Amino acid sequence: MFTEPLNHYLRTEVKSINDLRISPRQERSRRTLDVILDTTAAVVAADGFTAVTTADIAERAGIAIGTFYRFYPDREALLAALRNRTYTTYLELLISAFERRTPRTWKQAVTTMIEVNIECYRTIPAFAIVHLSLLAADSDERQAHLRRAALYLDAIVESLAEFGLPSSKAWRTRLEVALEQASALTSLAFLRDPDGDRRILAEARRLPIDYLQEFASTL
Repeated sequence: MFTEPLNHYLRTEVKSINDLRISPRQERSRRTLDVILDTTAAVVAADGFTAVTTADIAERAGIAIGTFYRFYPDREALLAALRNRTYTTYLELLISAFERRTPRTWKQAVTTMIEVNIECYRTIPAFAIVHLSLLAADSDERQAHLRRAALYLDAIVESLAEFGLPSSKAWRTRLEVALEQASALTSLAFLRDPDGDRRILAEARRLPIDYLQEFASTL
């Protein structure tokens, strides 16, 4: 099945991450966690990471500071949890998009990835800021991010192999560059315009496909 590599990656590498001091067992606790992270996302979207403090988030979320610290030991753990939830949501949306309409060509698959990324910028609060925040992460987190990124690329390469594409280093590099190209252009589009600059988004959709086609046509 086309989505199995991504589902495996999501289960074993992303959802297995535990940012919490204690794991919620009751629905009420799970709702509290959602409120905390929703509140944090809203603050980040409005004022950036520097505006986030544990006391402010607890007050805005309408919970006692002691309740907050039951789940997250500090501000850094909270922001890490927000990053992980945002990334998890992206992966779930991508898998759902592939399952609704299984791609018949590699171009359809890559196009779907680009469109889901664009949709995340439009619909997930603070997605752009959280997405780029890894650039400023500490050394350990950067290494963890690089490892997850490599495994994510492995999953995409494995899925695209259904269309006769290779798993060579040359193809992996091309694919990685194309996806980064689409991501950077999408980021620029939403930096220019809160709704996404249409001209830049058109290039985010076109350029990666043209770049990959140049390599695929030689196979």
